[in-house]
Amino acid sequence: MQFTFNYCVSNYQEMNEDKPEGNFLRGEIAFVGEAYPKALEYYRKAEDRIIPGRLYIAYGEGFGLADVLAKQGLCYQRLENVDRAREIGQRIRKIDPDHALCKALLEGEDKGADD
Repeated sequence: MQFTFNYCVSNYQEMNEDKPEGNFLRGEIAFVGEAYPKALEYYRKAEDRIIPGRLYIAYGEGFGLADVLAKQGLCYQRLENVDRAREIGQRIRKIDPDHALCKALLEGEDKGADD
């Protein structure tokens, strides 16, 4: 029997329902496949299972709450919901103001102040 990545993630998820790793990985797969609503669903489930301040590792990828939120924000951007993406960016700024994707999600927030 050949094991695929999806098969491994599904089995991991079934055995670890209360942990965020499986949902995060499923979100990553959906995001790469440009299934942004599905990715958003999985990233939200991952967020619900994360302990703030804790870092997780799944298949060599490290992530925490700010990373999961950033992925949600990217989904909202791809779905052309820039206001919601900006709200997510504001949440990330409170947790990790130096996060690599925070600035991209907040893009345009301060433009009105300079005009």
